[in-house]
Amino acid sequence: MSEARFACEDVVRTSFRLIDEGHASASTECYTADATLVMAGTKEIRAEGEQIREAMCRREQEDRPTLHVVSPSWFDLDGDRAECRCDLQVYALGDPAAPPHLRTVSRVHDVLTREAGRWRIAERRITVLAGAG
Repeated sequence: MSEARFACEDVVRTSFRLIDEGHASASTECYTADATLVMAGTKEIRAEGEQIREAMCRREQEDRPTLHVVSPSWFDLDGDRAECRCDLQVYALGDPAAPPHLRTVSRVHDVLTREAGRWRIAERRITVLAGAG
């Protein structure tokens, strides 16, 4: 189980790291082709499959540097399906001389599936607990 847990948590971290590095469109490789992404805050936003790719391409075009800090908190494995929960802090970055600004604190619940030996996110639900959602 520890190998699967490490692989799944690596997919989760990579999906956010690529956004921070300015490669949001590449983060879609962390998702299955028919994945579902739900962001729940003051309103709920839902994207599926190609909509996720389109949203990440738009995000990549924005000049909005961020840092996603992921803290895994729970993991469950059932064969080729895993669930992973983590806490997420998103910092808005700007002037390198200025302190970062905490933009949101969220809970992330991912369902990952293993296909051809590779783990990918099939479902992601991000629930904003505080901040701009």
